[in-house]
Amino acid sequence: MVNIALFSNSENNRCLIIGLAHFVFVGRRTFKNTIDREYQMAFGRKVRETRLQREWAQSDLAAVSNVSEGQISAIENGLESPRLHTLKALALAMGLLPADLLSFPFDLKPNSNFAKSNRRNVGATAAVRALYDDGFFKTPRSVHDVIVQCKKKSNFDIKSAETSGVLLQMVKSKLLKKVKAGAKNQYQAR
Repeated sequence: MVNIALFSNSENNRCLIIGLAHFVFVGRRTFKNTIDREYQMAFGRKVRETRLQREWAQSDLAAVSNVSEGQISAIENGLESPRLHTLKALALAMGLLPADLLSFPFDLKPNSNFAKSNRRNVGATAAVRALYDDGFFKTPRSVHDVIVQCKKKSNFDIKSAETSGVLLQMVKSKLLKKVKAGAKNQYQAR
């Protein structure tokens, strides 16, 4: 069941609380959109409000949680999001479960479209890896070559972006190497 309550924050924006919010950003960051920044700030307000309800200074919370005052300040001011272990330490220090700190006013719009076309094709890695195991990459191969071979060998449709991503992962893991062929990259077994 989803709990919904009306809330007005310091900028007089109206927000909704929608159940348990699942998030943990890591460290200080530059935000691509304001929704992430506002969400981080709402979380910081929740931490501050919870601390103040206990009539604790930041130094009190720091002493009990073993999280530095500077980090607590940065979290409360929306400049930093905690890692999971920090979230747990803050919550437990204030007598809460981590989920309690993640329940705060914010208008979230969860995904409601679960059509297969919206999901990454999880078989892409397996299909390309099967080609590797069969020796397909003994000679340099283009992304297009890989797509065609995946279709031919296993009747598996794989998109160009997915293929490139899998090939780059295989380069990173040192299974393949990139070979320049004019303007295009090709991939070959090491």
